[in-house]
Amino acid sequence: MKKYRLFKGVGLLATALSTMALNVISDWLFGINSVLVKIIFSMVIFISLVFVVWSALRTKAIVIDNYRMDRLDDANDQDEHAREGLIVMLSKYNRVPRDEQEKKSFIKLLEEGTYDQLDFQNSNLGHLVKTITSHKTKLRHCWVITTENTGNTTEGMLNGTHAYYKSITNYLKTVLPGVEFHQEKIIVTEDSAVTRKVRETVNRILSNNKTPKDTITDVTGGTKSMTLGATLACLQGDRDLQIIGTDYDTDGNILFDRSFVLLCRFDVKNIE
Repeated sequence: MKKYRLFKGVGLLATALSTMALNVISDWLFGINSVLVKIIFSMVIFISLVFVVWSALRTKAIVIDNYRMDRLDDANDQDEHAREGLIVMLSKYNRVPRDEQEKKSFIKLLEEGTYDQLDFQNSNLGHLVKTITSHKTKLRHCWVITTENTGNTTEGMLNGTHAYYKSITNYLKTVLPGVEFHQEKIIVTEDSAVTRKVRETVNRILSNNKTPKDTITDVTGGTKSMTLGATLACLQGDRDLQIIGTDYDTDGNILFDRSFVLLCRFDVKNIE
């Protein structure tokens, strides 16, 4: 639909401009006595207008070229590829207590921004800690995309990741005291909207950076629709991705103690 409106708009504009141009040219040609000159000049004008319209309407596609993955196992590798900016997506903490009384105490910890009792590094948010600390030698800014539900219930609050932002960033500030954290909140309604909002958020952050290569987007955390949105935002030149990868044993079980940063880089080319 958007492409149709674009084509229609360009077509109308081209028609209007060509009409005005032909009126002026026809008045000028009317004063020329040579029929051959009139025919040749008219053909040149017609061909030029066709070329202009065709150039405006031709569609372009993008292709991923020179795709490569770099495994960053040790500190030297991570230091070499560290960035000044990092975009991450916060997952839901999976150690929420089931008992209602314990849950109230848990919520109080989150509201206060406490982290000592939450053991983030050994929880499912350990990948986030690894992601951010892998850039510790150069990192200055970290954007954390969180989710928030529209309901006002306790369950709604804890199902969103906004509730954990204060505690996790307070912990990270003790590890990385020089890093400035920025929260980007996404209101959750349905997946297509989440994908669109995350894509817009990541694109805005990267577009505001003078040198996009200085900022990298990690797509390990968050939901699948968030991952999709962040990935779509990076399908342009100079926008790298990374995930936290892991090794597997011979039975296909994840070896959590052998996780590593996996840097994804590629070139984007436009084809006509």
